[in-house]
Amino acid sequence: MASPATSHGDAEANGTGEASAAGGVTVTYLVEGMVCGHCAASVTEALTGLDGVREVDVDVEGGRVAVSSERELEEGAVNQALDDIGYELAGRV
Repeated sequence: MASPATSHGDAEANGTGEASAAGGVTVTYLVEGMVCGHCAASVTEALTGLDGVREVDVDVEGGRVAVSSERELEEGAVNQALDDIGYELAGRV
């Protein structure tokens, strides 16, 4: 996950996310229902498929998913991608 930096793009406009070193933004989501490595792989694959996503880092034990992308993702798109594979978006960190 990117280290804290000055905000960029949409992150600056609404005070969410962290700017990544290469530009873009990283947002950490809380995801319910993940219990194993297969869950992490499924979530990674689903979110990597969203337009603009560069990297997905899943912490199964903490229920956290850090998504680095070119720009702030629409929360509805993240929610739908997770819902399609049986997980629930519980919010942002």
